[in-house]
Amino acid sequence: MSQEHDQEAHAVSDPNAIAHLRRAALRQGLILEIYGMNRGSRQSAYSIIKKQFGLKGNRQHVLEQFTNLIEELRPPTP
Repeated sequence: MSQEHDQEAHAVSDPNAIAHLRRAALRQGLILEIYGMNRGSRQSAYSIIKKQFGLKGNRQHVLEQFTNLIEELRPPTP
């Protein structure tokens, strides 16, 4: 049996909100990489984060730094 779920689509057009969602997606990608998953032949979330945000260290240390950075850059909630 399938359950019905109310699904609501949201459009994000604010550049700051889009950037925040991208950072959140990269963070989730890094968490999955820590658990052993990979993105196939594409560049890893770890290397993207290190390159674009200038962070250094192993995956766990970069995750901690990036989580703090995301919180600092979080756009205000309307």
